Amino acid sequence: MNSIRDTLREWLSHHITTRNQIRADIIEMAQNTDGWDYYLKTKRGDQTYLVMPTIDIQEIAKRVSPDAHVIIITSNSPSSLQATINGWDALTRLRRLSIFFVNPYATHEKHWALHPAAHDMLIGRTNLAARLKTLFESVAPYTT
Repeated sequence: MNSIRDTLREWLSHHITTRNQIRADIIEMAQNTDGWDYYLKTKRGDQTYLVMPTIDIQEIAKRVSPDAHVIIITSNSPSSLQATINGWDALTRLRRLSIFFVNPYATHEKHWALHPAAHDMLIGRTNLAARLKTLFESVAPYTT
């Protein structure tokens, strides 16, 4: 049986392949480079992917620079949601950070995306936990 990390990496690989079939914008792709799961050079710019089964704010703060375009792939789990809410201030400082909350086994929607800096600027922090919970509930929770 695959670990959560392996399952999320498989989902990410499929996601990147499918997206590229539509956009045809990948110029270069590397896996497992400098501690990152994927690096993509695209016509729209560079993207770095990190698979993190549960959100770890300290690890994100340590590894992600404020202007880097990083996409974190995490499980759509209550622990990842709560860590996101608890670490909201740190996440909003990373202007180009995106987080994909994923459940590869969900029957319908398999992921939802969050861009903390944009979300914070457009929606604000009023009822943050309730708003994020609504997004979280759009995909079945990932359970092991």
